[in-house]
Amino acid sequence: MDYLQLQALQKKGYKVLYRDRKKDYFVPLKQSYSSLLDKMHQTPLWEDELIDIHAALENYNDYQEYLFLLRVVYLNPSEV
Repeated sequence: MDYLQLQALQKKGYKVLYRDRKKDYFVPLKQSYSSLLDKMHQTPLWEDELIDIHAALENYNDYQEYLFLLRVVYLNPSEV
């Protein structure tokens, strides 16, 4: 997801990207990052991932690096 896509999601009211550890895609959610994080720590979802869209936009280079590493680990876990 590029910078413009993240901005469009934010304008539509989405606040978080959620990814199940078993999947390689993100689902946009409108709940706040902190409320979802609290809920996740109380369930088996604690291993899944959340990305704050606002933070991803402010630190876009770090976000891109994270996505690159995610693809490498997800697609080639034996090489890590």
